[in-house]
Amino acid sequence: MAAANWEQRGPFRDDGSRFIFAVRGGLSMPRANMQNDLGTMNVGIWEDGNGNLAYAPGSTGSWSQIGHVNFGDLDMTANFTEMSLAYGMSVGVVMANNTNIRFEIDWLRIEESQFSTNPLFSGDVTTSLGVVHNPVAAARASMQTDIVSAFVYYDFFNGRIRPQTGLIPYIGFGLGFARNESLLMLSDPYGDFAGDPVMGDFGVQVGDQVNFFTSTTNNRNYALSVALGAAYAISQNIYFDFGARASYVPNVRFALNNSLDPTPVAGYREMDIFSARDVVFLNVFAGLRFEF
Repeated sequence: MAAANWEQRGPFRDDGSRFIFAVRGGLSMPRANMQNDLGTMNVGIWEDGNGNLAYAPGSTGSWSQIGHVNFGDLDMTANFTEMSLAYGMSVGVVMANNTNIRFEIDWLRIEESQFSTNPLFSGDVTTSLGVVHNPVAAARASMQTDIVSAFVYYDFFNGRIRPQTGLIPYIGFGLGFARNESLLMLSDPYGDFAGDPVMGDFGVQVGDQVNFFTSTTNNRNYALSVALGAAYAISQNIYFDFGARASYVPNVRFALNNSLDPTPVAGYREMDIFSARDVVFLNVFAGLRFEF
């Protein structure tokens, strides 16, 4: 005759719902499609008659305008290039009537993921007067991400009592909120953007160049996550937990702004330069889970 739940003996007796606290740490590698967001921005380009380009009309010599260019259709050359640290914690409960299922509220921090590119765009553009031009602007950028999710996990074991030895595999799904802080350092050594009056709002004009302000952008979006892993019982209430997680965030913007301008004439302004689309953070982690 099978014993009732309250008659079970041994250190792994399940009495129903339990409180969960977990800590995890590991590594993260982002993957994304980089998209040029300049759109139809046009820049005036000038030539001195000897094939030398400048970005403001000359008052002497044989300077002549060679047309305006649209950088909006050029492809990005940037990719994420650096693995970063990831860590987090969660709290939750094990279901009273089905101990294979647990619910957790999870916080994940992904430290700065960095990338740089020079040139910023690939390919050539043709000006409105038919001159072929190759833009040479460059960028350094990074982003830091916090994801808060509601997770549901299913632990694969038979019955209501967790095994005393061996691994307990699990799968989890999460839906939550992502906050990304992106930082952009745009450089324009040959003055590709200097002829556009709008771009002058985001830096200091020095000769034929604009020294752009370092700009930070806060992004908020939803996040979808899936987790695969396994746990091993260290004691009755402590589990060593390890596995992998993929978290999807649809969009992270990288924009210029004038927040560092000491005397902004037109108030706060912002302009999108590029974005990371369909970002997937691939994480591997290990940690401890406590059940009480």
